[in-house]
Amino acid sequence: KPIYWDEVYGKQTVVMRAWWFEIISDNWYPFDERHQSLLDEIHGNVLQAECSGTRVIKDSKSAAHLKVQIGDSEVIWQSSTDIRRCKLDLTSRILGFKGNPVKRGYKVLADMSDVLPPIGHIVFVLHGVGRAMEGASIIKCTDSVREIAKTMTEKYFSNKKSYRVEFFPVNWRTQLILNEGLVSKITLTDAKGLRNMLNLSVGDVMYYTSARFGPEILDSLLMKLNSLYMKFVEKNPDFVSRGKVSIIAHSLGSVVMYDALYSCRPHKQDAKPLDESERKKIEEELKQLESRARTLQDKLSYNSATNHLYEIYHSPTCSSRKLAFQVEHFFAIGSPLAVFVLLRNLDEYIDSTQMSSQALFPYEICKRFYNIFHPADPVTYRMEPIISQVYSQVKPLTIESASSKPSEEAITLAMGPYLPKIPENSTSSSFSRFFSRSKQVSIDTIEPNFCLENDSKITNHEKLTERVDFALKEGKLESSHLNFLTAHSGYWESKETILFILLQIFNFVPKPVV
Repeated sequence: KPIYWDEVYGKQTVVMRAWWFEIISDNWYPFDERHQSLLDEIHGNVLQAECSGTRVIKDSKSAAHLKVQIGDSEVIWQSSTDIRRCKLDLTSRILGFKGNPVKRGYKVLADMSDVLPPIGHIVFVLHGVGRAMEGASIIKCTDSVREIAKTMTEKYFSNKKSYRVEFFPVNWRTQLILNEGLVSKITLTDAKGLRNMLNLSVGDVMYYTSARFGPEILDSLLMKLNSLYMKFVEKNPDFVSRGKVSIIAHSLGSVVMYDALYSCRPHKQDAKPLDESERKKIEEELKQLESRARTLQDKLSYNSATNHLYEIYHSPTCSSRKLAFQVEHFFAIGSPLAVFVLLRNLDEYIDSTQMSSQALFPYEICKRFYNIFHPADPVTYRMEPIISQVYSQVKPLTIESASSKPSEEAITLAMGPYLPKIPENSTSSSFSRFFSRSKQVSIDTIEPNFCLENDSKITNHEKLTERVDFALKEGKLESSHLNFLTAHSGYWESKETILFILLQIFNFVPKPVV
């Protein structure tokens, strides 16, 4: 069974020793271990008879065949090289079904170098709302992502054989009890199915935005991620020095992951190390401040999102918990994160000096953030206008179809444009001369109802150095009404989404602004 997650929907892979196989459509299927020795015994008799010159099978049709019954079929030896497994049912007999070939040995000679490349990149996959709706199925969703990624890697990234990418489901919600026992007791019985569904979906949002349960949910995610990472590193110690970690987070999971990264932001430290007496003094002052803060918090109402975030980011239980790894890429899919950020103090949570995803996270915490969405998804929102308002009138970048080979533009889609810094009082550079020829627009000059196809004409001080919003294409025959119902849960089966993620993982080379 899997090492890093619990199997919850009955899919098991049996690993056994086998040297007898039934061949069906060129696929070799092993016999059960308990039948291997029995088949060997009869086969040994056939070989012994053939070596002594005795004919095991006579030409007469009435001659007895050497055979053994296994379940609802029997294995029949015509000779040591002609062995078949035939069904015992009446239909097979009437139709004269000859059975499937049976072989002893192996299909391909073992090659010690025929091994999978080491795992060089692990991707944690986080579900969204609903313990029963998504928590149990996140393993299925990750299986789907893994299968699509395998196909895409073989098709487009065959040259990337030095390492492989592995996907790990993170079920952060199942072990949380919260207060669901009481919620079920106060739920009305009329339309109970619909009410239960709302409890499992919208209920998670209410739990997370509450001061009581928000820290518990955040703490659960951090513990789960660290536990999985440490378990993996224990079995793969070399990964610490050469491996990378990324995140795929869906729906509410992207909000919780954002808060987890934000709470792990590095704090500036004094260059001069503290001696023991200074450290104790600061710790004592900190305890007094925490005690005073808790006293003041008891007098406040926790209805506002600001109070909720204060509880999360400044409570002693969460401030001491950090991620055990740096995040390379953070892919938010179907994410309502923008709304949650807007409910908070933007001056505190958005770094206005940065014109990229670094406005959301310091580079030391997360190197890159991507907001991936389907235009018909009713839950998702854009992130770029939060960083630079002019992007509310700039279309998001479109993710190309996965039906054809990715273009050079698609491969470098999320890499830029990385704009060089223009020296002050410099008008002679080729960069300046280029932009002086084209009319540039800003949030103050662009018409309210006008939407730009791209950001090529945005003024430099409002232009993002890297794009954040990426939209999937809507099919020409797709119904917007049907998409509205299915778009939010369709990312796991989207080849375009998975291919885009792989493009960033396999081609990510940081290009700092110079």
